[in-house]
Amino acid sequence: SPPLDLPSRIEGRGFALRLLTADDGEELYASVLRARIHLSRWTTWSGRINSGDMMGGYITGWSARPQYGIEVEGRLGGMLGIYGANEEPWLDLGYWIEPAFTGRGIMTRAVRTLATWADRPILLAIHPNNAASLAVARRLELTKSDEDRIWHGEALRVFRGVPDPYADMRAPSPDLAWHSRGTWLLSEHGEPVAALAIRRLKKGVAEIACTSATERALIDELAVALTDLFRAGQCEGIFHSIALVQPGPLGEAVAEIVGLRKGKLPDGKVAWQGVPGTILTR
Repeated sequence: SPPLDLPSRIEGRGFALRLLTADDGEELYASVLRARIHLSRWTTWSGRINSGDMMGGYITGWSARPQYGIEVEGRLGGMLGIYGANEEPWLDLGYWIEPAFTGRGIMTRAVRTLATWADRPILLAIHPNNAASLAVARRLELTKSDEDRIWHGEALRVFRGVPDPYADMRAPSPDLAWHSRGTWLLSEHGEPVAALAIRRLKKGVAEIACTSATERALIDELAVALTDLFRAGQCEGIFHSIALVQPGPLGEAVAEIVGLRKGKLPDGKVAWQGVPGTILTR
């Protein structure tokens, strides 16, 4: 597998992932203290740490494999990183989050986001009594392997798979209905009249296809929906910009409305690219 190419910060809906350094020791230690009762059930290291400096040393020791702090409400509230044997091409992930931030789907979205950016299948080894972590594997629709991993004399369940990067994205308006992976349908009187299809062009960049609409009002609605997807954070952590590749008249009209710029991809194809911005008409 190619080497990992991960950014130092990844924005998500309701959280951000921040690549940890030793300077984060004090803040992460405070988070560990708030989660210590929970962590003590599933980790061995959390009970040994007794200062921010010691936490910083652990972060340094983990630095060979990317470790992210999970920011929630402006502060560190958990961790997500690469652990274990890291069997190529699988990313062996470990994670925890403070009890105050559980029940919001944050960890599921964070794992999905990191897997999407890494562009690798993932592996989770989970204690059979860790119901919250098992729920993450279930929501990501990972497959339980026949194998077990022995951890301090106990057998951990192993789950593998590729999380669907679109699974957490929701329709930006009542006028758009979810159809399938990355596709929303715009309907009129119950009949589909236009569609927005989002596919992965390359890491961090979405390829958008706009189909079926011919009337200017529908084109405007598609443009509004596309911008709302990004403004509402539905694409954060998965896509940071979009490209309409040789889109035709409909796509060009939508691209102009949302403020994309015309250019060329490395293979010479014409594309409108950028981040959806100001709606010029509605």
